[in-house]
Amino acid sequence: MRVNGKELSKSSHDETVEAFRAARDPVVVQVIRRTPSGRPHGPPQEIHVVDVCTQTDITFEHIMALAKLQPSTPPVPDVCPFLLSDSCHSLHTMDQDYYEGTDYLSPVAADGERTEEFEYE
Repeated sequence: MRVNGKELSKSSHDETVEAFRAARDPVVVQVIRRTPSGRPHGPPQEIHVVDVCTQTDITFEHIMALAKLQPSTPPVPDVCPFLLSDSCHSLHTMDQDYYEGTDYLSPVAADGERTEEFEYE
């Protein structure tokens, strides 16, 4: 193996790592494979220079198909009427009516007094 022309086939792992670290861009790596002894050696292989990158098989059609899928979570409900921010109040006008607290209470006290009617399982 050669890195930027430096022979590393008999180098240790640490020496090889140091050669990669010291190399400047672009790093040219040439892998030389030994052929079996019965085969003649051919012409030297062409050196290929490649960029280090991530390649995916996702196409534009894949992206469009994923965009058309239904979301896995339900849409978020509009909670603005329940918020107390000024921007929300400007969008939703609220009436200034005031109500007695007992208007919202259920008749729990009346039901609580009739415990003999309830059965527990």
